[in-house]
Amino acid sequence: MKTLKILTTVASIFAASALLAQDASPASDDDRDNLRIGIKGGVNYANLYDTKGQSFAASSLWGPVFGGYLSVPIGTYLGIQPEVLYSGKGYSGQGTSIFGPYSYTDRLNFLDTPLMLQFKPIPHLYLLGGPEYSYLLSHTYTFNQGVTSSTTEQQFNNDNIRKNVFGLIFGLDIDMGHLTLGGRIAWDLQDNNGDGTSTLPRYKNIWGQLTLGLHI
Repeated sequence: MKTLKILTTVASIFAASALLAQDASPASDDDRDNLRIGIKGGVNYANLYDTKGQSFAASSLWGPVFGGYLSVPIGTYLGIQPEVLYSGKGYSGQGTSIFGPYSYTDRLNFLDTPLMLQFKPIPHLYLLGGPEYSYLLSHTYTFNQGVTSSTTEQQFNNDNIRKNVFGLIFGLDIDMGHLTLGGRIAWDLQDNNGDGTSTLPRYKNIWGQLTLGLHI
């Protein structure tokens, strides 16, 4: 299953990162009590789950992610980390109609704003989780069938896809001096159906994320 593949891939990244964290730097460099502000960038590996209304086979897509974050300590072991990210998601699909085989790609660009609780069990390892609010900025839908194809780029005010989506996000950060390696897994709690007239399949987004950050 596509969702299981995403979860397995991200879990492998988390496990490898956790091993690196144990040897990242000595305890004397512990900065868990410090306020940090930073920028980050990387990739999403996105797909769908909980699809309804149409039969189609979805494949994962890579998308960019970049933005900024703030790490606010609440003592040594706890903290809060809000982020503001431009986040590319989406999926590709294929099927067959009376006109023959077809394929399509839907790329969705969101402004993601997760608000995560930090748990810092050891220096340089930050476990994170919490709610995420996503705002749809735009999407590009490409359809191909036989010798015909069409591409339409629509802003959010020209379609019926849900623009405001709430979800959950969990992950970890590995602190390496002024660099931070981050891994996340996130999913929507609401589907894409806005006012009920969207012609696209009903679905919820799920994505894994790998980033490299620079902080002060």
